[in-house]
Amino acid sequence: MEIYGIILEANPFYFSLAILSSFAVLIMWNFRWQINIQGIEKIGFWSLIPFLFSGLFFNMITPGRSVGGEPLKAYFLHKKYKKPKTIFLSSIISDKFFHIVSQLILVFASALFILGFFNLPLGSRIFFEVLCIILGFILLIIFALFIFKKEISFMPLISFFYHFLFKRFV
Repeated sequence: MEIYGIILEANPFYFSLAILSSFAVLIMWNFRWQINIQGIEKIGFWSLIPFLFSGLFFNMITPGRSVGGEPLKAYFLHKKYKKPKTIFLSSIISDKFFHIVSQLILVFASALFILGFFNLPLGSRIFFEVLCIILGFILLIIFALFIFKKEISFMPLISFFYHFLFKRFV
């Protein structure tokens, strides 16, 4: 009942704007996924919406933010289009990767904006400078991996991280 009261007290213009922007994000998300999946199967924009919503539903009801519904989307696409689940799952994972990279770029740009336009205390300034250095380094590595992907072998890198993380700590 308390939420209902808060919604009634909200400014209708801003509430409507919030709802519309949420739908706009879903539309753009579906459009990005449609572009990503074109190499596997030509699926119409509106045909992908039920898969997106079913995945979102299971993302929200399962533990683990935004990963519970991804295998379900791959399973439903496999059932409908008769292609291997792994191919659909790989397109979903690559879509998630591009989402993470875009979020990193936005955080990097936001930290640069904060550093450039706000007079921060020394502790906050150091935090944002270190954040920019770390994010810039991560984005540079990702960019280099895409540019030089034919010259770089990923197996030594994967092997290094496997031995570093699992052999030392497990």
